[in-house]
Amino acid sequence: MTARRSILAGLVVAAIFPLAEAMADGPITPLQTRLLFSSQPSQSNFRVPLNFSNGELAYWLSLEPDFIGKHVAGLTLVLRRPRDGIHANRLDPTGRWHGKQKWIFAAADFAQGIEKSLDGPQRTVAVEWLGLVVDINVLSAIASPSDSFGGEYKWDALELQVSVKNVAPI
Repeated sequence: MTARRSILAGLVVAAIFPLAEAMADGPITPLQTRLLFSSQPSQSNFRVPLNFSNGELAYWLSLEPDFIGKHVAGLTLVLRRPRDGIHANRLDPTGRWHGKQKWIFAAADFAQGIEKSLDGPQRTVAVEWLGLVVDINVLSAIASPSDSFGGEYKWDALELQVSVKNVAPI
């Protein structure tokens, strides 16, 4: 096999494997939950299971912190399979995104309130390759200036209502 054919075959497998994996596992049980991050750890609920319709664990849905110094400056909504590595996020499986994404919550973006944030209180993320849609509603957001870095903000609390459901194939 020529090098060109090997590369092409590898690209085809890389493109089809995630779709085949998602289709083989079947639909999920729709989920509606609240995720809460608080600078007071005892008040946080930032990881919930998401099951396949047969009851098996499909994914973990979580809010993961992004630190600047000792403060949480950002939170990322992550959808991860139990066997995925710690850097995987099925909301964007390429891992090559740049700039603002609907599943990233920067404290500085909420410094003037939810309504003035770039995406506002409601966001929808279509995860077409998994046949899922994730609806996010920001219920409350409290960000304050960081005492460590000039001009930076830190999260005091963030509460999200998140629903994950199956979508019909196109």
